[in-house]
Formats: sequence, structure tokens, C-alpha cells
Amino acid sequence: MSGVAPQTEERWLTILRKECDVSSISDVARKIGYSRPAISLVLSGRYKGGTSRIAAKVIAAFTDFVPCPHLACDISQSDCEAHQSRPQPTSDPDALRHWIACRNGCPYSFHGLEGVKANA
Repeated sequence: MSGVAPQTEERWLTILRKECDVSSISDVARKIGYSRPAISLVLSGRYKGGTSRIAAKVIAAFTDFVPCPHLACDISQSDCEAHQSRPQPTSDPDALRHWIACRNGCPYSFHGLEGVKANA
């Protein structure tokens, strides 16, 4: 299983298929930083690894807004990137919870909690 919520997986996979139809698997793979064979395996349902990072890259590359699971609303891609890329907040408990949510299973995040001590 990919670790991405089923409704989210369907959305990103639909976007991936559409982009591959418009251009090519090779072009799409290059845009999101994966190999053509990896994307081909994802499209055929035979990819052995987790797809959450691929899903995040597809959403980031081919959409303007993402549904933020923490805020429970759509936010711009740039706001999403800003939330997940900022340093760990130390003085705002709400900002810290959001920062942790970005690194703890959000399907749109490129980051994880590895190597970070969170005092939440």
C-alpha cells in the first residue's frame, strides 16, 4: 500500500495519467525527478515501492492547489511548500503542530521527521 489516502491516490494518479497522455512518460518522469521505468510501473500498478513521494511530486509539479490535511482546506502549492520547508517553530504551538503534521505522514510533503527532535 502506498501510504496515501485512497481519495488522494486516485486524484494524483489521475493527474499523472493525464500528464503522460498530454506529453510522454519520459517527459513527466523527468519533470518530477523519477525514471521512466518507475513511472511506467506506477501507471501499470506494478510499482513495488511506496508511492507517497511520487504522489507529492506529481501534485507539486502539475497542480496549483493542494488539499492540506492539517488545515482541512485547499492551500496554494507555494503555501504548502513554505509550511513544510520552514525551520521548526519554537514559540507558536499551532505552527509547531502544523510543522509536525507536514513531516509526519502528509502525502504532499517532501520531508520527514528523520533526524529531527520534536518536543510536541
